[in-house]
Amino acid sequence: MIDVPVVILMSKPLFARYNTPIKKVMELMVKKNKNYCILLDENNNPVGIVTSTDIIKYLVINKGNYKTPTYEIATKKLISVSPNTKLEEALEIMRKHKISKLPIVNNGKVVGVISADELLDVLPYIIDALKSLADYLTEVINQEISKKEENNKNDKHDDKNSKDNIKEEDIKNNKIMCINKE
Repeated sequence: MIDVPVVILMSKPLFARYNTPIKKVMELMVKKNKNYCILLDENNNPVGIVTSTDIIKYLVINKGNYKTPTYEIATKKLISVSPNTKLEEALEIMRKHKISKLPIVNNGKVVGVISADELLDVLPYIIDALKSLADYLTEVINQEISKKEENNKNDKHDDKNSKDNIKEEDIKNNKIMCINKE
């Protein structure tokens, strides 16, 4: 389907320390216009991801404390892909694991994120590019078909001309052998 590596479509990730209070992480997410945050340990290794939905559920539904360290409500099993992973494969991983954010990791470090929302934003551009490619390929195919049709006409014309050059007299004098295909 779409043979594009995720590195082309990834966005800059948002990071916070794993022990940052939920309120501070939510403020950062709002300020940076992101609805997720990747949590890092003291060595800058990713240890989890939290989304705005996770925070809202915790604070509203569970009546949680906004001073709680974000790591306590984060998803700790970080599912990620490498930068050269194809978009189609990344989408399948997101579907399979029912996640909307997919960190892109290179040499153990998160270098970007691809999200369902961001993919929806770029989808029209991908579709336009595919349409342009399809239009170009259709044009090339039509040109090839026209060339073949022209060659077939020329071949038939050549056959007719070669038959017209055969004189009935030559056939009668057995100079040209006729084979009847019946």
